[in-house]
Amino acid sequence: MKLSLNGYNAKYATFKLAANSAAAEGNMVKVTGSYTVDKAGDGNVFAGLLIHKTGSAALVQTGGYMNVPYTGTAPAYGYNIIACNATGGIKTNSTGIGVTVVDIDTDNSTVGIIL
Repeated sequence: MKLSLNGYNAKYATFKLAANSAAAEGNMVKVTGSYTVDKAGDGNVFAGLLIHKTGSAALVQTGGYMNVPYTGTAPAYGYNIIACNATGGIKTNSTGIGVTVVDIDTDNSTVGIIL
């Protein structure tokens, strides 16, 4: 039996993408202005995961289960404090957002988190 949390408590919001944004689909983003997001930088607290962008619109997942890349040491199962890394993913950090890690894939450096 294969288990999946895809879609669990998922929440999405549409934002404006910052002008000249370097954010790519799959990057963590932060709020940078009124209803505006951009790629989050190293150590930043994020607003969510950029799911899709078209023109100046950005669909951001702001809650629920998501699978994201990590750098450094893999977060542990259970509760972790995370922040953004320099490449658009996440890392464990002393300050940031509390998440629950439910899956760790060390071969692909990704974790499944509930935000």
